[in-house]
Amino acid sequence: MAFKTIPARRKARKIVHMLLNLAAFVLGVLGLYAVFTVLHKDGGLPDFDSLHSWIGFGTMCLLFLQVDVGYEGRGEAMAYLVGIVIFLAVCSAATGFTRRFGLLSLPRGSEAYVLNFAGLVTILFGIAVVLSVVIP
Repeated sequence: MAFKTIPARRKARKIVHMLLNLAAFVLGVLGLYAVFTVLHKDGGLPDFDSLHSWIGFGTMCLLFLQVDVGYEGRGEAMAYLVGIVIFLAVCSAATGFTRRFGLLSLPRGSEAYVLNFAGLVTILFGIAVVLSVVIP
C-alpha cells in the first residue's frame, strides 16, 4: 500500500515501505517478548495454549521470512507470502478478541457487541488491504 498511497519517487516509496515493514517486525517481536515475559511467566498462563497463540507465532515466523526474502531480493513466492501473512495477521487479531473476552470473563452484553464489532472491523480492514493491493 505504501507504493500506491505515497506521492513520491519510487526510491522514497521503497524506503517508506521498508521502514513500515521493519516497524511491524520490531513491534511484533516486542509484543512476543511482552507476552512471554509478563503474561505467561508472571501471570501464570501456559505457553501456546490457544489457537490465537499458535496463529500469532506462525504469523511472526512468516513475517520474519518475508522480511528476509525482501532483503535478499524479489522472489516468485513473495506475493503469496505477503497474502498469507496478511491473512494470518487478521486471523490472529480476530482470535485475539475472542481470547481476550474469555480471559476477562466478561458478561454477555454490550461488551460482547463491542468485541464482535471490533473483530468484524478488523476482518473488513484486512479485506480492504488485500483489495487495495490487488486492484490496480
